[in-house]
Amino acid sequence: MKKLLILCVMVLACQLGAAQQVSDLFSKYAHVQNAESVSVSPLLIKFARLFADGDDARALKGINSLRVLDLDDCADEVKQRFASDASALEVKGYESLMEASKNDEKTRFLLKMQDDVVRELLIVCGGTDDCALIQIKGKMTLEDVVTLAENSKKGDGHVHISF
Repeated sequence: MKKLLILCVMVLACQLGAAQQVSDLFSKYAHVQNAESVSVSPLLIKFARLFADGDDARALKGINSLRVLDLDDCADEVKQRFASDASALEVKGYESLMEASKNDEKTRFLLKMQDDVVRELLIVCGGTDDCALIQIKGKMTLEDVVTLAENSKKGDGHVHISF
């Protein structure tokens, strides 16, 4: 019985070790050669709200922080490792808003909600061309998320976040 318990604990530890957390991906890839990593603090978001107007102000209203990891200029083996790690991303607690695949490119939009409020929007892009991770935290409505998605459409196949 004791051996069975130890075996169960070891299997569970391996399962938990294999899952990637969002912060793990940022930490692992932020300092890779040619990677671009930006973290916008809540204070800077508040400062930006002072100068925003119209749709920009409405989009910024619910955002507390923003982190972006862009690996587009990295070596192909880095992008492949990221895509593999991103597919092992722990998504417990997230709801899938949308998933899209084109050739070997995969994009997932994930939401973390509390009541009817979006607390986190996670955009994961993995492939040989477009490789990025975007995390937006705050208190947003689904309408705010749609506005962000509409602002991200540029027609060139890449995800853009603009305010």
